[in-house]
Amino acid sequence: MSLIRHILFHNFWSFLFVLSGLIGLGIGAVSYSTGVLTARNSPLPTFAICFIVGGVYLFVGLSIAIVSMRRHTS
Repeated sequence: MSLIRHILFHNFWSFLFVLSGLIGLGIGAVSYSTGVLTARNSPLPTFAICFIVGGVYLFVGLSIAIVSMRRHTS
């Protein structure tokens, strides 16, 4: 719970990266399930790209929040 609070209220960059990651993962999931965004008649490449980029952004945002939390508590 403190990690979520720290992401939302204490570190702006962490918030932006986590939000971008969640949006990327959401776009990938929606494009795969509905087939709206397709490349070469298959939604799988779009899903893979969105999943990888969203996962990286989410990881970076969580990493920034964890490092920032450790600095504030120490």
